[in-house]
Parts: sequence; C-alpha cells; structure tokens
Amino acid sequence: MGIKVVKTSDQGLRFIMREENVILRVYQDRAGYDTIGCGHLVVDGDPIERWQRDGCSMNEVMQLLADDVKVAEDAVKQHQYDALVSWTFNLGGGALRVSTLRKRLLHGDFDGVPFQMRRWNKSRNPETGELEENPGLVIRREREGNLFASGDYGDFT
Repeated sequence: MGIKVVKTSDQGLRFIMREENVILRVYQDRAGYDTIGCGHLVVDGDPIERWQRDGCSMNEVMQLLADDVKVAEDAVKQHQYDALVSWTFNLGGGALRVSTLRKRLLHGDFDGVPFQMRRWNKSRNPETGELEENPGLVIRREREGNLFASGDYGDFT
C-alpha cells in the first residue's frame, strides 16, 4: 500500500478501507459528524474548506488513514498484545481459536482474560498420557496473566 503503519499489515489497511469505504469529499457520517476519506472524522486544523470545495486526493486519504490507524494501534495496549502472543506462541493458534479466552476478548471482557490464560496450565504426562498441572506452565501462565492485566514484564535477570 506504500504507507507503512507500525503494526497493521497492508492487508489490514485494505480491510479497514473496504469496511469504511473511501469517499473523497466531506460527508456526514450516520452520527452526523463531518467525515472524509476512509472514515476520518474532520477535526480542528484539517483543511475542511478545501476538502468541501475540492475533495482530497488518495495520497491524503492514505496519510489520514495511517495517522488514524496509528491512534487506534496506540489504544491497543502493547503489554496485552505481548501477553497474548506469548500465550499463543506456546499453545498455538488452534488453542486460541477454541478458547474461552478468545470469547472473553471478543466480548470485551478484558478483566476475565488473565484468569482464562491461567487455566491453560496442564500438559500431558508422557508416562500416563493424562493431563496434569505443569509447574512450569503454572508460572508462565501467571506471568502472562499479570502482563496482560498490569503491564508487568517481570524481572529478566
């Protein structure tokens, strides 16, 4: 897409553009706010008079999108992202897809996520084939839950 945003992929930007639509002139969104480009809410300092008269270019749309996505990215707490990546790295994407943890995330229940992370603390005993609480996973899940909840990365020494 040409403009690089810190975390959102080009595919993610295209997804947002499809969902928002691209409109090169100022319009009022469903809530009555002046909007232009790819869902950019017009704010003080924006050249609204020019946009109302001439519209905006695709380059402007892409820059506005990059700036607005950066704000959205900053709202996603990095430590929560890191905790989820650690958890998924260890368990795999399949575990995430079927987990109650995912359901909590999708329903905005962020307070319930650390508990759900901590539940995944078992491994199969190679001798019996039974699932058993794994002391190493208990510690890891506790750290991941704490990281998600508080941003505490712990001591690396």
